[in-house]
Amino acid sequence: MKVSSNIKISKNKVGLEFIEINNDKADARIALQGAHVDWWKPKSIKDDVLWLSSNARYEKGRSIRGGVPICWPWFGEHPTDNSFCLHGFARVIPWELIESSDLKNGATKIVLKMIPTETVKKQLTYNFELIMSIVVGETLSLNLKTTNLSNSPFTISEGFHTYFYVSDINNVKVTGLENALFTDKNNNFKKGIEGDSISFKSPIDKVYLNSSNDCYLEDKKLKRIINIKKSNSDSLVVWNPGGERAIEMSDMGKKDEWRRIKNGATKIVLKMIPTENVKKQLTYNFELIMSIVVGETLSLNLKTTNLSNSPFTISEGFHTYFYVSDINNVKVTGLENALFTDKNNNFKKGIEGDSISFKSPIDKVYLNSSNDCYLEDKKLKRIINIKKSNSDSLVVWNPGGERAIEMSDMGKKDEWRRMVCIETANTLEDSVVIYPKLSHSISTEYSVQEY
Repeated sequence: MKVSSNIKISKNKVGLEFIEINNDKADARIALQGAHVDWWKPKSIKDDVLWLSSNARYEKGRSIRGGVPICWPWFGEHPTDNSFCLHGFARVIPWELIESSDLKNGATKIVLKMIPTETVKKQLTYNFELIMSIVVGETLSLNLKTTNLSNSPFTISEGFHTYFYVSDINNVKVTGLENALFTDKNNNFKKGIEGDSISFKSPIDKVYLNSSNDCYLEDKKLKRIINIKKSNSDSLVVWNPGGERAIEMSDMGKKDEWRRIKNGATKIVLKMIPTENVKKQLTYNFELIMSIVVGETLSLNLKTTNLSNSPFTISEGFHTYFYVSDINNVKVTGLENALFTDKNNNFKKGIEGDSISFKSPIDKVYLNSSNDCYLEDKKLKRIINIKKSNSDSLVVWNPGGERAIEMSDMGKKDEWRRMVCIETANTLEDSVVIYPKLSHSISTEYSVQEY
């Protein structure tokens, strides 16, 4: 293994190991738990670049508030089990140093490899390798490389959840995101188009989508601009919790420390690889792209492009299984007066009344309906908001007990009672015709409102 002359390994009182870097260009420190850069400062400047909470927890298995935590392989809560670590496990488990070297420009390169623990292996169904490369100098460069060691594809979310130090939140602005599409997590996940520079007059938690732009954090009091360049990243998060929320966060530091931070983060784009078996089933050529944004909301976009010389017709849908406390505790609203086809009643059509309950098996296709809908669970005290775009159908399904017994993959006894399937779709008479060289996209977004 290559070893840099500019590093040393240290331990804290609970046994956490750190790589301390001191070269001609900068000082830095990296926790081997989480491959976490918690300190970096070029020697040519006076003020800090990264923010670190005075109440940051340096404990085994706990994330560090500040610096550059890694989010991987999910962002926010785990999609099915909220007992798993927020933002994924990458930032709370051990990594090993596999290379350190001194570069010709005076910088130091560190290469770390994740050590998957038994707990990690239980949380995933696939094998992987995760390598973090860090270059410390006048600039700080981070590269996270994921390799699929399995025989099947898998999906990840990822991000560098970077906390930047600023003089005061009122003295700064972010530029470079003008006219960018965003989702505002503090405003019921409404989408909008960014105007001019971003200021911080109130709490902010925006996810900028489909944006590969670099951006710039300008601090007029410190008289500096932090340049944030990115590669293979189509999302960016700008966040500051504000005073009320910061008080609730025990590791956010002392009073008003929140006024001196800002944060930056991700999106996954997948392309289908048509197998020979798939090609035999179709008479046309196509391209299928799936875009997934994971955070406080889950956003899905499926884009179909016709690569043939003739039109073709597709049906499509996100066949989403939502967890509920019990089928008797929930209802679906937003589909009042909607036309439906009842597949459990010889495909008879009807008009929906009030909210949908689940007193018996249900398999209804709602037609000519672009409405959003809402899954309310009175025991869990939450509403799941299901928003959709370019979708004129919606399916609501639960098989009931007798049918569930016949389905070998429906889980143990009564597991069917904790599931409702609500599918954003285009099907039956709402199926879509796609003409040559044109594309069609269907989108859905899920968010949760607690009460």
